[in-house]
Amino acid sequence: MFVFNISNVAQFSCNTNVPLQTSQIVMYETSNVIEVYVLNRVPCTSWQSGVGVIGIQNNAGTLAYTPPGRNTGAWSASNEGWRFTPDGAPN
Repeated sequence: MFVFNISNVAQFSCNTNVPLQTSQIVMYETSNVIEVYVLNRVPCTSWQSGVGVIGIQNNAGTLAYTPPGRNTGAWSASNEGWRFTPDGAPN
């Protein structure tokens, strides 16, 4: 598995009143499962209306999957996790 940690990241062009964000992405090589974990996310509404997204897309950018309520909205999250599981055979 490949684990990518994003720890205590400030949002672009936002004041210090918005907490830092921490997330983790886990990709499993043998099963092609992708997990996304969000420790904390508060939208910075002073930049791009605070929109954020959790999801995956194909290489061409023509097909994408997002969890409910996590596609380019100004959403908040705390201790949240999402799993993307392929429906075909592993390649």
